Amino acid sequence: MIFTGFFIFRRAALLAVSSAWILSLVGPGCGSRAAYADPEFDRPEQSSPFPVRVTLQSERRLGEVPRGLFRMNVEWIRNANGLWEVEAGRLNETIVELSRQAGITLVRFPGGVWSDAYHSRDGVGPQEQRPSTSHVPGDAEQSRHVVGTDEIAEFARRIGARLVLTVNAGHGTAEEAGAWAAYVRDRHGSDLVSLWEIGNELYMKDDLAGASIPPAEYAERVRAFAQAIRREIPEARIAAIGLKNFGRLRSMRWPVSVTMDRWSCC
Repeated sequence: MIFTGFFIFRRAALLAVSSAWILSLVGPGCGSRAAYADPEFDRPEQSSPFPVRVTLQSERRLGEVPRGLFRMNVEWIRNANGLWEVEAGRLNETIVELSRQAGITLVRFPGGVWSDAYHSRDGVGPQEQRPSTSHVPGDAEQSRHVVGTDEIAEFARRIGARLVLTVNAGHGTAEEAGAWAAYVRDRHGSDLVSLWEIGNELYMKDDLAGASIPPAEYAERVRAFAQAIRREIPEARIAAIGLKNFGRLRSMRWPVSVTMDRWSCC
């Protein structure tokens, strides 16, 4: 098994899914040393090479591997980083086939930090009528929403996967999340979505989306968003932030004890 950024792939399945595509998704802002370097944890003596020996006991069976383990993160920006071929008006067949061969079973959309500035209404309807918007508030770069709900649903179906949809809990509303759930239910069926995730890393002090909030406020949003989604899909599974990721950009305190008693909805 190989883990690269947000990507987990099974053995010997040409674990590239197009090398350029993976690199463009992982990139400097998403999992690199540049993004996660922290003087407190990046001392030279701690980063020196050292030998490691790994022994695989293939005869031992500890349990079943969860189907949702093999997952990928798809960002809506830049034609989903090449997943959509604009001139051909279709999904990139190479990426589709390699993703299918790799055994991807869960596809997260619209992708990390971009989720908390993403409005699902921009990614529905005829592609030529969809707007171009900034990737995050104040960003000079813009992309047209050629990959939206219908396109990512098609991609998931073709590779035999289900979706994790991250709703915009940074700049969006609970009503918007509910409307997205209704759209998915009516157009694609509620079973296509394995999890509805409430926001991305909203504890991040220097969040690119400018959406960081205190944990108590986040807990209230989780409750409101979960209720809005379940009004449309009563059986919806809701995912919320439970632990903080550490590193240079993760400096906001996120006391889990403040929020856990309010998450009976998840």
